[in-house]
Amino acid sequence: MNTSETLLNINSNASSTTPSPRTSRAKLVLMASAGMLVFGGLMLTLWGWADWHGFFAHPARCAVVALMVLRFAQAMFSLDPGIIRRGRDANRVPERSFFTLLYASLLVVMASPYFDARGLWVLPGGDATRYAGLMLFMTGFALSVWAQRHLGRFFSGHVTLQEGHRLITDGPFTYIRHPRYVGLILLFLGLALVYRSTTGAAAGAVCAILFLTRIPREEALMAREFGEVWISYARRTKRLLPGIY
Repeated sequence: MNTSETLLNINSNASSTTPSPRTSRAKLVLMASAGMLVFGGLMLTLWGWADWHGFFAHPARCAVVALMVLRFAQAMFSLDPGIIRRGRDANRVPERSFFTLLYASLLVVMASPYFDARGLWVLPGGDATRYAGLMLFMTGFALSVWAQRHLGRFFSGHVTLQEGHRLITDGPFTYIRHPRYVGLILLFLGLALVYRSTTGAAAGAVCAILFLTRIPREEALMAREFGEVWISYARRTKRLLPGIY
């Protein structure tokens, strides 16, 4: 994400309109708690509460749920509340259709347990597919968390500019410019494979396409903001895959 590749410093002149750290922390805790309940509840509901023991009978499914619960719990208290800020309105790129399609695709990915439990449109490969998906999920999980934690309070999910922007070129951004996108793509596809869902895998591919179409908008904004600094950084790095793309 564009603001995932840049640092954010809040303008001191806007302090009167900026939510207090305590208020922002409370919102972050509330959002993370809601996310945990929605994720866990939706997964089990789609699988079928009557067979909850069947859901947790496979180690790959247990690992996915454990990692996501850990992530939400960690987000409550270790992420900086600044990540929920939206940036400067004047510089934010409108993306209503992007978020609509992304959330819709993500819901389809999360519906994978429904198809798994009923044997509908499942991918071949049995446990090999599940564990391959778990490896993708864990890799994507680690990379997306690393990128977000590396930015701290300067992360935002919107394509925008913040006061005091400066380019981040170290850590996970050393060789690729959008490491969090890579992580999320692997995470979504891995989740679908854990449940061997053809539908979920297709929706994960849609998510990947959405991220790919978003990158040029972000990079155009970065080029306008940072000029030669961005051009130099872009020349020595790749978008998603080191040395390839």
